[in-house]
Amino acid sequence: CKACAEGRYRVNDKDESKNNPTRCDACPAGYYQDSKGQASCLPCLPGQFGNETGMQECHTCDIGKVSEDQNATACSDCDAGKTSCGDGSTICEACLGGEYLSSGRCVTCPSGWVSKTGATSCDQCESGQLTNEDQTACDTCDLGTYGHQPGSCAPCKPGTYQDARGMSECVLCPANTYSSEPGRSSRADCSECPSQTTTNGTEGNTNVSSCICEPNFYLNPSTSKCDSCPAPESECKEAGTTLATMRTAPGFYRSSNATVEFFECHEADDCSGGLAHE
Repeated sequence: CKACAEGRYRVNDKDESKNNPTRCDACPAGYYQDSKGQASCLPCLPGQFGNETGMQECHTCDIGKVSEDQNATACSDCDAGKTSCGDGSTICEACLGGEYLSSGRCVTCPSGWVSKTGATSCDQCESGQLTNEDQTACDTCDLGTYGHQPGSCAPCKPGTYQDARGMSECVLCPANTYSSEPGRSSRADCSECPSQTTTNGTEGNTNVSSCICEPNFYLNPSTSKCDSCPAPESECKEAGTTLATMRTAPGFYRSSNATVEFFECHEADDCSGGLAHE
């Protein structure tokens, strides 16, 4: 006798008179046989399917499809927002929060986007918000930060602060102050300029070097402090005057721009004032 080939089986009828020892039938759909000379076929297991007769092995359900029972002839699609964990699965599961279904797979939402369980798409957080750790909800930007783009927060830059939550921009430190550190959360974090100095109206300053001497004061190089300009010998009408840039008043002169020693001219018309070399 010749053994039945793979994918086929020997039929044994209860009525022996009907049995044909040379007859081998193909395994029906949903069944398979991977060995020769067998008297029966094996059912495809859950997670598999057999869509043809005479199969030597069953097919595996693709991701996003399942078969829950044995001897299945096809796999079923998962419902919207659900997928299988991988190939050959028997159950469909919803995508977790922070994920969305794409081409049958659960994919993590992009940065700045969130989702609930079973979502097929993600929602972008607004400006002034960021995602929580598992990307299931949008939280407001904290103190000292701002929403530099939707769904993301960044520390306030030096020279700025933010004392409220959920803001899309930071506040400039006011005139005559400065702040050199990022992430400041209060107006009090903006340091006041030293005495007799000014930022000359500029805001958002980041360093004490932005504080220059007020009008009628000059920067003393010996002390690095602002001293009163000699009067009436000099003129310091503009902010930021230094010893070198101090202007002499008409009728006076000094020997160089490195001294505060002034002399009165014998003839006032001979001394028009200005810088030492003029």
